[in-house]
Amino acid sequence: MQFFSNDEEYLKGIDHYFDSFSNSTKKKFEKSATYFTDLKSPKRLKTFLPRAKVIAVLLEPAERAYSWYQHQVAHNDPAAISNSFYDILTSQPSDGDRWRLKMHCLQPGEYIDHLKRWFEYFGDGNVIILDGNLLKTDPIKVMNKLQIDLGLQLFYKDYSDIIEFKETKGYFCLKGKTEGTLGVCLGRGKGRDYPEMDQASKQFLADYYHDFNQERLQISVRRRPQMYPVPVRFIVLELLGSSKDPGSLYVASTKDLETFLLSTGKTLPSWLEKK
Repeated sequence: MQFFSNDEEYLKGIDHYFDSFSNSTKKKFEKSATYFTDLKSPKRLKTFLPRAKVIAVLLEPAERAYSWYQHQVAHNDPAAISNSFYDILTSQPSDGDRWRLKMHCLQPGEYIDHLKRWFEYFGDGNVIILDGNLLKTDPIKVMNKLQIDLGLQLFYKDYSDIIEFKETKGYFCLKGKTEGTLGVCLGRGKGRDYPEMDQASKQFLADYYHDFNQERLQISVRRRPQMYPVPVRFIVLELLGSSKDPGSLYVASTKDLETFLLSTGKTLPSWLEKK
């Protein structure tokens, strides 16, 4: 809907916003990717919806950057189709459209800077961070837990009854309403396959996001160690390298993380030790 991040829409007023929803008595939600990085959205949303729960779905930042580049390639962005991903990453401010695309690839993945704004207005308990990688590979587990985190027990649905993996699409789709009927999948523009990222780009992004990832993990462990498990791929990729990618492995505490790292011959970094 992009109501809170779009000045033109926002100036139409909150009644205009609520008119976009049905009159159903069920819980209401909306999804707008522009809110997360927008400077005005946290304050605006808090003003009109002070009890709202904010859900941030975060991919590993390097993967998010490459995905955005490939998204622009698919939409025939001249800068994307004329330059390699590494050329975009190493562009300079004087490079015009290449620099513009670089900023759109990199800045949204500076998660900690954006999260701090949302924490400031909504506090830890009302900002729920989901691992976007796990949401893709095991959405049933993620969505079942999310309902509990949101306090939606009265509306609870077991997602194993709602979605299933489709081999032909390569991702999860809605099941048919009755046995033997076709379900609903996203269109052909979703779930695209594209070449693996080149090594030079991987190294550039690992260096670029290093400090952002460390600070994000400190907040994840220290400020909410029990509420939201740490997506350990962020730290393991940093300590062990991409060849040891743990995928969607989760831990619930720093002790669990320490146990996992010891199994790989590593120790818990001092900046993650529990105070």
